[in-house]
Amino acid sequence: MTVKGKRAHITLDGKSLIIARSLESPPMQRTKLAESLQTEFEALGYDIPEIEVLERKISWYRNHAEGGTLEKPWSMAVLNNYRELNIESPTPEALLAVLKVWKLRIAQELGFTIREAKWAARLSRALEDIKNLSRYASRYARLELIYQLIGRPFNTTQLDKEIMTIPYSITSKDGPEGLLPLLARQEDAVNQIRNLKQGKSEGITIGKEQPPDESLTKEQILQKSAKIRKRILKHQKKWEDYKREVHNEGAHNQEG
Repeated sequence: MTVKGKRAHITLDGKSLIIARSLESPPMQRTKLAESLQTEFEALGYDIPEIEVLERKISWYRNHAEGGTLEKPWSMAVLNNYRELNIESPTPEALLAVLKVWKLRIAQELGFTIREAKWAARLSRALEDIKNLSRYASRYARLELIYQLIGRPFNTTQLDKEIMTIPYSITSKDGPEGLLPLLARQEDAVNQIRNLKQGKSEGITIGKEQPPDESLTKEQILQKSAKIRKRILKHQKKWEDYKREVHNEGAHNQEG
């Protein structure tokens, strides 16, 4: 039974919805957003919190997100602080891709955060199209921030499948965390989630099978896939080496 008012219980996916809506740009006025969230909670069959409760949560999430170091605007000067921020230094090629994404954002009159720049660098070898790289850097950054604010271990499996063009389905059996990538897409996720929960939809398929390139032989396709996997593993190794270097340096400083 749906509860409305002071006794309303906010579930994990309810919190995630509040966070996703709170972080949307341009930001909606707090009371109007709280009223909109009440409508969305009702449509999803969730307990409906009071306006004042929602307003407090909206303010808390916005303050903690906007006050975070990684949500500040990126510039080349930030590279000097990457070690302190526990961010791996980008390769020259990755930095060039980050600059291209930044240039695109300026042309679009959109912001570009340190967190987004971090993900643009990480994804630059897998996503060569700059518009696509910009979009997914935003999605990864948004998803990471949502996980951070709800206090859960970060999981990118579904987004990883998207950039590898591997289709996946979200069903009503998936827990709250299965719905988070939908909210990170900044698209109309609420209607899709509502249809899932009301049994009007058996599942949501994200991504479509890419038609095979008939100009390539099976052997060439396998070689292409192997090259992509090699790039990803190489990037992961660099990141692990960097973390180990930072850890060892910290241990050395403590000994000194």
